[in-house]
Amino acid sequence: MKQQMNVLSIDLESWVHKYFLGDKSSVKKTQDNGYICDATLDILKILENHAIKTTFFVVGEIFDWYPWLIKKIKSMGHEIGFHTYAHRRLLNKKSFLEELTKGKHFIDECDIKGFRAPEAIMKKEYLPILKDWGFTYDSSIYSEFKIFEPVEGLLELPISSYPLYKTNRSIQFPNNLTLSLLLREIPFGSGYFVGLLGPNIQWFIRRSNKKNIPVSLATHPWQIKEPPKVNGNLEGSLFNRVKMIPYNINRRKTFDFLCHNYEFVPMIKLINAYRYK
Repeated sequence: MKQQMNVLSIDLESWVHKYFLGDKSSVKKTQDNGYICDATLDILKILENHAIKTTFFVVGEIFDWYPWLIKKIKSMGHEIGFHTYAHRRLLNKKSFLEELTKGKHFIDECDIKGFRAPEAIMKKEYLPILKDWGFTYDSSIYSEFKIFEPVEGLLELPISSYPLYKTNRSIQFPNNLTLSLLLREIPFGSGYFVGLLGPNIQWFIRRSNKKNIPVSLATHPWQIKEPPKVNGNLEGSLFNRVKMIPYNINRRKTFDFLCHNYEFVPMIKLINAYRYK
């Protein structure tokens, strides 16, 4: 079955980046208590067992906490991307520039070329900034996979979705997980649907690959390795707790299934293979 080139990227963030977002980095590191190291080493072992190289979109704080861990990822042949410094939602240009500035040492040291915004919320006005900062590509929208060039010299590699009907709509920014999106397409590449669908996600992969369209899937460490239990108050409202359920339904089962049955490559390799097709 291992024929088509696909991507299964890892958004390398800790569970604390969901529940302690406003706290100082040192507090988050204490709360993490080594979880992200254990989870990442677990993921690396699975990838190594299946001879898979992929892209890790890393939160800059994790590089500050455990630089050896990120260097290990890179030394094993995986690509390192930037997932902001503290996993803050990019509500405006000011917050976007702050995240880039705080993560500059990490971006420079790891020679990072790829970016993904938290929750895949990306405004088009941010793209020229990425280009100016030396990034080659962004991966922060949902779309049927195609390598776009929304800003001259900067590429957009979307997380895969499956259109429910034919449309002439042009590429949209932002194009994140909303009701409006779900009425047009199924973003099966999102961590939400990777968890919700489990192994059934192969239906979408096969449909795309049969048309020679690669798929780009995304997942998180806390979807693969069980994070610590947290107090209900930290989990937020009932709505937020319910919203997280689909992410966590299948956990490691889906990741193991995908690694066993499909070939995955780093995003930069997919760019080189498909950019001009």
